[in-house]
Amino acid sequence: MNLPLCLLVAGLWQAPAASAPDGGVDASSQSPADPEVPAPPPIEQALRQCREALRAGLFERALSECNAALRLDPNRVEAMLTKTRALLALGDGRSALAPARMATSLAPDSAEAFLLLGQAYLHDLNQDYPRAEEALRKAAELDPVSRDVRLALAKALSFQKRVEEAIAELRLAHERHPDDTAVMVKLAESYYVLRKLDLAERYIQEALEKNPADPDALRVQEQVRSRQSYNFWVILLAAIIIPSLWFGIRWLKRGRVVKE
Repeated sequence: MNLPLCLLVAGLWQAPAASAPDGGVDASSQSPADPEVPAPPPIEQALRQCREALRAGLFERALSECNAALRLDPNRVEAMLTKTRALLALGDGRSALAPARMATSLAPDSAEAFLLLGQAYLHDLNQDYPRAEEALRKAAELDPVSRDVRLALAKALSFQKRVEEAIAELRLAHERHPDDTAVMVKLAESYYVLRKLDLAERYIQEALEKNPADPDALRVQEQVRSRQSYNFWVILLAAIIIPSLWFGIRWLKRGRVVKE
């Protein structure tokens, strides 16, 4: 078979390229393109950036992103809560009150909203401990297991000189979170305030068994030991001075009797 005939036969066996009616290439013959993933709504992008900035410790940026989210949706509770956290982290307790209050009004079943409101009232710039207690008790009703709620409520009670009630809240937290060293340290501090040093030392030892390098536990341990040492010397001096005074007074009285 000559060469031109071979080429003709080979061409007949090749599959013709699909063509569109207008002579172009049919789109069905091309490999399908990957479907485009739709971009999230702007509000979701702003919230995501706000959360990421807060986790990274970039509180100014987190505040800016939360404000951007609230401009898009003024009633977005998540943006209000994250904004409150950013403001508290920046030390602006007064400004933190407004978004926290708004969040509790829009989400009355949110324990987190009432927790943040209570923490805002506890801030050094506000120091409104009765209102903090009110908000935190509501948070405790909504989330009885929360460790953060119990710690904040105990703090509000302590600032009102109600240390026994604060201890009751801390003991509830300890029952539900028995391995939490922060709760143990707060219990030890509270018992130290009441001068119940044996109980304070017990909880400090528990905390140090869990984390021997805990700086707060070591600090409170030093306070407890210092107080124990002080009490020891007071008792020792009293044991020496009081009998000495008693015998001295007796001796003086005897001297007067002899002179008379």
